[in-house]
Amino acid sequence: MKTLHLINAESLLPIISYVKLQKLDVTALLRESGLPFDLADADCSIKAVANYQYWQFIHLCQKQLNWPDFGYRMAKDIKLASMKPIFKTVCDKSLTLHDGLIMLIRFMSHLSTHATYDLAYQKSGVWFYGTGVEIESDALKPLEQMSLANMIGFVRYYLGDTWQPEAITIQHQDSSGETRKYFPQALVTELQAKTGIFINTAHVGSINARFNLASMLADSDLNVNFSKKLYQVLSQYAGLGFPTINKLSELIGLSLRQIQRRLVKEEVSYREILNQVKFDIARKQLSQSNTKIIDISQQLDYTDASHFSRAFKKMANMSPKQYREIH
Repeated sequence: MKTLHLINAESLLPIISYVKLQKLDVTALLRESGLPFDLADADCSIKAVANYQYWQFIHLCQKQLNWPDFGYRMAKDIKLASMKPIFKTVCDKSLTLHDGLIMLIRFMSHLSTHATYDLAYQKSGVWFYGTGVEIESDALKPLEQMSLANMIGFVRYYLGDTWQPEAITIQHQDSSGETRKYFPQALVTELQAKTGIFINTAHVGSINARFNLASMLADSDLNVNFSKKLYQVLSQYAGLGFPTINKLSELIGLSLRQIQRRLVKEEVSYREILNQVKFDIARKQLSQSNTKIIDISQQLDYTDASHFSRAFKKMANMSPKQYREIH
């Protein structure tokens, strides 16, 4: 067994659509993988599948097509469709590549308790790598190709579509040299413990050209309902890490003094707005989902479930558990 980060199981749906275009018998492949063959239907409502079935399906598709670069080719042809919603969630709210990497790690940790991304810092840059999921050796190659393409695709959101990492580590033996074909500028090292890409220090702090958060506050009506706009901005950070007021100042291009002056004018503090955001998100989660209380507390940046429960009780006059039972 080897370990590799994987994207959400719902990513199987665009992959199925892609495989259909290759004229494969998708229903037979799903059945052989142990997956519900309803997944082949356009109106299928299935949202999650077992990881090993997902891996088996990818492996069987590669075998039938006999493409050594199946994972890379598929990621390129479907334009990373499986990860784009996640990329957008993160990239729209991060000012620099480093901000985005940190947010992505947090966000993916909420989607899966056993698979995530991580960073390893060095003087000349950072390693961005996937970790946590065990994969059968036979299925590793196409899945690792997909995962690597997704990681590089994420960085390209910030650095442009032509960017290539300086170095790549992969877990499988790439005898056909597909990784080097797709990323000729990178130093590729095989049979490593983790799948990762190296990002130079000069690029880690690069500004996100797609960043648009500042426009939500920096308009001609900046002095009108500033606290309401700020509430809307902060609501988007659940699961990504709520910014401090100093970080917010950097994100929206206003000085700390300017932000505080506007909040004083509306007789509210940054902490009060943030607490209200957390409380409203918690109420929605408790009443409309089965998310565990400890998971809600992590998404809202509380140190532990007890801290979250105390904060919630202060606002609602009842514990999260009591609120869920009533609603």
